[in-house]
Amino acid sequence: MKHKTIYIVIYLIFNVAFLSGQELDKNLFDAIVKFEKQDYKQAAILFSQLIETNKNNAILYKYRGACFYDLDKTNDAIRDFLLAEKQKKGFASLELAAAFAKQGNASEAVRFMKRHLESKYKVSESRINQNEAFANIEKTKKWKKLWEKKWYSKNEDKIEEVEYLLKNKNKANIQQAEQLLDEILNTRKKNHKAFAMRGKLSAEQGNYKNALADFDAAIDITKRNAEYFFERAEVFAHLKKNKKAAQDLDKAIELNPYNTKYYKKRAIVLSRLDKYDDALKDIQLYINYFPDNSEGRFVCGMIFYNTQNYLDALKQFNTLLEKDKTKAKYFVARANVFMKAKRYEKAENDYGMALDLDPNDGETFYLRGIARFKNGKKKKACFDWKQAFENGNAKATKQLQKHCNF
Repeated sequence: MKHKTIYIVIYLIFNVAFLSGQELDKNLFDAIVKFEKQDYKQAAILFSQLIETNKNNAILYKYRGACFYDLDKTNDAIRDFLLAEKQKKGFASLELAAAFAKQGNASEAVRFMKRHLESKYKVSESRINQNEAFANIEKTKKWKKLWEKKWYSKNEDKIEEVEYLLKNKNKANIQQAEQLLDEILNTRKKNHKAFAMRGKLSAEQGNYKNALADFDAAIDITKRNAEYFFERAEVFAHLKKNKKAAQDLDKAIELNPYNTKYYKKRAIVLSRLDKYDDALKDIQLYINYFPDNSEGRFVCGMIFYNTQNYLDALKQFNTLLEKDKTKAKYFVARANVFMKAKRYEKAENDYGMALDLDPNDGETFYLRGIARFKNGKKKKACFDWKQAFENGNAKATKQLQKHCNF
């Protein structure tokens, strides 16, 4: 995306505050997904249609303004940002600063940047600097004078440093980031952002107990951030506490029903709870917007498989394998469908393709052994079960003892 700063600000504000408790508006969903896919021309058309029936919604003007900004229709962008700003002071001040800077208008850029820095919507200086438009005015006296004032607290500076360290991860940077987050929380125990950042860092390192404690703390401080519920759901899922994960995902979607990744994750969690009908609704909503997303399509295929809709499952796995033959799990999944259809030769071939990609997978050796045995290839089946046993598959022992004089 050309101008990430505007998108990031919209996403964060939209995520936290605006749509809690509202029913899903398909037209708005369509517009947001077009925006996420960087189809700004079509997104602008859709936001315009929404504005026709809702002229007092600041977020719609802000989104459409961002579309115009990235389409280089800067005057139109400024018009929309001003309309959003009129409804909520500070809400579009950063976007206005960027748009005026893009035009080389330092006076207006500085005026709105000052308003932004004084607002509750203030983002870090590094995020501001991500927008290349400010390079147009960075050497002007007005811009330099603006930044003579210290706009950020010590803890805000530390948060920004942590963000930088985590974008450039290595062992030393991770340790330094952890130290800075500890320092922040030792001096300000109500910093939900620091708790969430430390929780995410712990989760990435597999320390789910500490991650859960930090996300609990972040959510205790603010219960209006959908992303915190999503991140905690990820931790619960890793801990195999799928019921709690589903509850957190329900809350995340209640707070922000327009974030598509929440639906994909909830589909996965609901599948683990055998709630396949609800899981299917979520994943079909997701792949309707992102048909090329392989993870979403795989999840959909597995739901069909687990509900004995084998033909639909086969269609999903065929589509995946038409585009990508490098994933062993795709071949295994399709082979499992062939087994249900008693097409043992095809199943054997697909298990074989999976083993070419992952030659030490004991489970796949075991499954191919079953396919071969069903197809009258006892000797080859025994070979596979022996390989499965040697690769740690305990189930193979029973087959070896029963059929192979083991």
